[in-house]
Amino acid sequence: MKKILLFFIFGAFVALPQSEKMVAAIEKNLQIMDTATTIETGIMLKNNFERIADAEPDQWIAQYYAGMANSSYAMQEKDISLRDEIIQKAEKYINRADELSPENSEIYVIKALIAYARLTTNPTERYAVDLPLAEQYLQQAMEFNPDNPRAYLEKAIALYYMPEMFGGGKKKALPFLQQAIEKFESFTPESSIHPQWGKNLALKMLEQ
Repeated sequence: MKKILLFFIFGAFVALPQSEKMVAAIEKNLQIMDTATTIETGIMLKNNFERIADAEPDQWIAQYYAGMANSSYAMQEKDISLRDEIIQKAEKYINRADELSPENSEIYVIKALIAYARLTTNPTERYAVDLPLAEQYLQQAMEFNPDNPRAYLEKAIALYYMPEMFGGGKKKALPFLQQAIEKFESFTPESSIHPQWGKNLALKMLEQ
């Protein structure tokens, strides 16, 4: 019994540095992400977050950022066939995150982003499937956490860029954008590595 107890105590101390290493790695890349503007930086972030996720397969937050980084990069990639490959990788990571942390509002925001990215590869054929799917994911994100500002921000972005003839436009986007900004004011992330992006983007959109 004493040996078993010592094993678990030793195991806890061994696991701790690995967790600290993950936190430090994510924090470092989040700092880069805050100022990322080039496709080269997008590729670097994608690769970095993938390495973190592969090293931490049981941490939903690591899988989340790998999915997010891939979906963001996919929207920048001009090669449509390559974009589809990146989207598939984004889905792999975000689905793993969903398995680890079910009904997580933040994860469903990224699921919606991935659906929007997939739609851009072939709008004519994928409009009828991926647009409703993205809307469904955002609705679920709002239901899982009504105070998540990123769910409302992404809804505003989707409406902002959607043609008015299809029910979009600035006027339709404004209420969701205002809700997002309102919720950002009272939002507090659970930790330094939990999702907290979007506020600056929301404020810039409001100025347009």
